[in-house]
Amino acid sequence: MQQWVDIETRGVDVSKAWNKPFSLDLQFEAVNNTPFLLTINKIETTIALWADSWEEFTIETWDRLPPAKDGKSSGHSFYVETSMETKEGFEKGTLFAINHRVTFTDCLGKTRTQWFNGLYDCRPEHFERMKYMGIVPDKEEKKTTQYSKSAETPWLKQLWKRIRMGK
Repeated sequence: MQQWVDIETRGVDVSKAWNKPFSLDLQFEAVNNTPFLLTINKIETTIALWADSWEEFTIETWDRLPPAKDGKSSGHSFYVETSMETKEGFEKGTLFAINHRVTFTDCLGKTRTQWFNGLYDCRPEHFERMKYMGIVPDKEEKKTTQYSKSAETPWLKQLWKRIRMGK
């Protein structure tokens, strides 16, 4: 028997926070798609709009999610608030790198941790996780430099010497 949690996006709203330049509420749901009860203990989320700055959010809860029935799952909704420099950036669309770590207790009482990560496309009326593009194959690049050191000939060395001396 194995249990898991899924993270799904639910939308994006412009926040009314007045202490930040332009705030967004990114909405998610931790979902139980298994036929057994599980309990969400903690959801940790990190978000980056820029590679060198991550925001961290932690939600501690003991929300019991009943089993999925008749093709309908049960979930725990949550949101995180992040900010952007300008409203225009949001309106044009932006990408967020988002990581989640969900700690839950399965129906056998064992505590488990599950990781999620991805790039999320975010703009007005649209917030979704982008599909993975897959593994990039190895590619050999041919470097073609017109004047590489290995290709220098005596006359080319003389030319570079004259150029450096200004003659």
